[in-house]
Amino acid sequence: MGNILRLISTFGNSAWEFLFNNEDSNPFFSSDYPIAIEKSSDPRTMNKIFPLSPKMAIRIIPDTSLRSGNSDLSFSKFRYLRKSLKDTEASKINKMIVQCAEDLVFFSEKWDWTAEFIAKNRNFRIEPSTQKIPRANGYFNYSTQSIAEIVRD
Repeated sequence: MGNILRLISTFGNSAWEFLFNNEDSNPFFSSDYPIAIEKSSDPRTMNKIFPLSPKMAIRIIPDTSLRSGNSDLSFSKFRYLRKSLKDTEASKINKMIVQCAEDLVFFSEKWDWTAEFIAKNRNFRIEPSTQKIPRANGYFNYSTQSIAEIVRD
């Protein structure tokens, strides 16, 4: 239970971006795994993108400095930014949503480009990775996630 509360505290006190997609011909997708991961400026964590509707998504940029303190469920450090996206930014998010999907991708309207876009980006998955970093007294094991291409025979 303590880990769950720490995660809630970390996410609730981190920076959030409310992403507005004004491109009618490029609405946000969703999937059976409705969270996309994105590299962040901090290699210890990944940004999380949650599509809420064809026109809106939320990006949470976790603040790793909050992980080691007491849980703050009043969310006193919460901050947010509203961001209107360009078509290329919406496409990048849709690409990550498709690549993070397990089996199913959902979309509100079928466009001429939809099937080809999904086919091009469907052979990916979220994969754990661990690096062993040499230290003076041994090794530091560093674990994270990444979007990796599925190699098929």
